[in-house]
Order: sequence, then structure tokens, then C-alpha cells
Amino acid sequence: TNQSIVVYGSWSNASGFEAESGSTVELAGTDTVTVFGSNTFEKLICTNVSKQINFQAGATQDVDNVFTFGGPSDTSLVLRSTSPGTQWGLDIDAGTVVSIDKVDVQDSDARPGTTVTALDSKDSGNNSNWVFTVSGLTNIWIGESSASWGEVSNWTEGRAPIPADARVII
Repeated sequence: TNQSIVVYGSWSNASGFEAESGSTVELAGTDTVTVFGSNTFEKLICTNVSKQINFQAGATQDVDNVFTFGGPSDTSLVLRSTSPGTQWGLDIDAGTVVSIDKVDVQDSDARPGTTVTALDSKDSGNNSNWVFTVSGLTNIWIGESSASWGEVSNWTEGRAPIPADARVII
């Protein structure tokens, strides 16, 4: 428990990886890396680097607690499949703290997990259950579907508010 692993190369896992409580895996450095196999991460982080991360096509990355990905400038962190046109899986558990900023994403299927919102990012296509938006929008509650704060159809931006939004409830 509470261990940190800093990875400067590719992550290769032939039989599956399941992190212990409180552990962190950080994808560091600027070289292109590939994440092989299906894995369960407690915290998966890659920030402030310009790099490409390739995820094995058909494999799923399950994140249980914290998912933080972001580049230092416009879409400089690139997320791709190892087989262009074939999706890689991303399963973000409910309650996971998600911070995704300035990424370029292609071929990712984020179902059945919670919807992934990427700020100031690029949708390069073939992504499922991702919302690409700009920060600082005014998101107005219209409450047409239910009383649930997280119900996307209750908001004018088609997603629940994020911390960077101005929120208006009428």
C-alpha cells in the first residue's frame, strides 16, 4: 500500500496488474511509451510532459481513485491505440478524481466507466464516452430530466459542471 512507481519507459504487463490502496503509477519522461495489457490503477498520472502514450488496442485501463493527465501546452500529451482504428479501453470508476487537460485523444472507449471530460483538448476521433470542452464556460442548470446534479441532460453544456465552469441555476 501507498507505493509509488515512476515509469520512464513502456509498461508491460502480460497477466494483469492490480494496484494496492494508495499506490501511484506515474508515466514520466518525454519518450513515447506503450502501456501493454489490462491494468487496474489506484492512481494513474502523467503531467507536464510532451509525449505520446500508446495503449494496447483491446486492453482496458481501470482507474479507481485518481486519473490525472495533462500536457504543458496545447494538446502536447497524445493518447493513441497501438492499432489505429481499434479502440483501447478506459474504465474510470465513479468517485475517481479526474483531471484531464491539454491532451489529444484518439481511439478510446471509456465505457462502461463514468464520462471522461477533457479540458482544452483535441478529439482526434473514434472516442466513446469522452466530452471535449474548453474551460471557463457558463453551464446553466435547466433540470429537464431529473434532480440529479450529475445528469448531463440537466445542463446546457451537455455535461455536469467542472471546477473551471461558472455555474448558473435558474
